[in-house]
Amino acid sequence: MISAHDKWKQLNEHLKSFDPDHARDFIDRYLVELNTLRAKNPDTSFNYDMLLDNVCDVFTAGSETARTSILWILHVIAAFPDVQKKVQREIMEVIDSEKTPEYMDMRNMPYTHAVIALADTTVGGSHLPKGTTVIANFWAAHHDPRHWDEPEKFKPERFLSKDGKSVAKSSYFMPFSLGEPKLHH
Repeated sequence: MISAHDKWKQLNEHLKSFDPDHARDFIDRYLVELNTLRAKNPDTSFNYDMLLDNVCDVFTAGSETARTSILWILHVIAAFPDVQKKVQREIMEVIDSEKTPEYMDMRNMPYTHAVIALADTTVGGSHLPKGTTVIANFWAAHHDPRHWDEPEKFKPERFLSKDGKSVAKSSYFMPFSLGEPKLHH
């Protein structure tokens, strides 16, 4: 977790070197928009606090899903050492140990991309070809009486341990969807 002090320190560093004609990143682009909107309306909802909240949202949400995806691929690839060696060889040929990986490198690593890409699968006895769009029915999942006591009622205590002193995670609760994001190129 990033402290409020660290967030403001980062923003202040951006403000010191800010050049509206050369936006370097999301923060600079936001500052350009903030200045434009403030010129038209001093009471705009665009402000430094909102900027810092947005930056934290982007990095927190994005880093968690990326972390989970990376952990899963590491678990899966560990079960297939021959595949792991091919991926390692391809990565070393394209990226090497001296280069910083870039998104565009993916085009030169078809085997690695295939390892992490979508594939044909079977779910509940039904064959789903690669590329099939599956839409989860979250309402049904969150209202299933097999998994939720009185699902129609708001009961925060269902997420507490029996002694009520800690949060108890349920594998049936899916607040942020399920599955993996698609890579677009």
